[in-house]
Amino acid sequence: MILRLNLKKRLKEYEFIRESRMVITTELATTLQKITNITEKIRMKKILATTVLAGALTSLGQAVVDINYVEDFDSDTANWIDVSEGPVDYNATGGPDGGAHVSVDFNYVDFVAGSQSPVLFRANDFNDASGDAFVGNWIAEEIISFSFDFQHNAPDPINVFARFASSFNFPGAIAVDFTPVLPNTWTTVTFDISPFNPEFVSFEGTNFDAVFNSVGNIQIGVSGDPLAGVDQDFTFRVDKVQVEAVPEPSTYALLALGAGALALLRRRRKS
Repeated sequence: MILRLNLKKRLKEYEFIRESRMVITTELATTLQKITNITEKIRMKKILATTVLAGALTSLGQAVVDINYVEDFDSDTANWIDVSEGPVDYNATGGPDGGAHVSVDFNYVDFVAGSQSPVLFRANDFNDASGDAFVGNWIAEEIISFSFDFQHNAPDPINVFARFASSFNFPGAIAVDFTPVLPNTWTTVTFDISPFNPEFVSFEGTNFDAVFNSVGNIQIGVSGDPLAGVDQDFTFRVDKVQVEAVPEPSTYALLALGAGALALLRRRRKS
């Protein structure tokens, strides 16, 4: 009898222990699941935050160049600055089309021939020049040329240069127009944006891709050697600044269609 009671008692104790283990196991599993859920939420929040940050940095570093924009300085200086980083001069008339343009006066009396020529016009990302229309990845945007109209009143023809750089102003690329611009003559200066363009005389220790995958600043100047030591204020003028990109396939199609229409018209006239 006593043995049977002890056996029942032990069975109850075993059952209690078994149920307690089941409860503990269930609670432990629930706790572990909660921890897993919290960990997953934290992980997803980190991923989301990283994605948003990466997107923000990408949008900041990959501005889109406005390939249809022409800086004609129609109403103001468009935040362009001069050699002393003050605003360039605004002129309402006298441009290549008789309209507005900007200008800079500079005296080369202290300039030494053979030294680095000063930059006369600056379109800097920091100043939001031209509404940052020219800021961005020129390689990705397939920019093939950069041009502007230029005039000066120096006594002799002079060579014009352009410098392209990041928003931090380095690295940079310097291109020199090998054809001198005549005095008092509005002239369109064009630089082909290509690593094979011999007019690029320096990439300042870097290379074409390093400069043109992130253009932020554009600078224009002239070779100061012919004017070195001359104590006279010379005026330099700029207008119609723009870039050109590879035409879209639809543009080629329209050109081909136009050429075909002209050929058909000529045939009809001959017949």
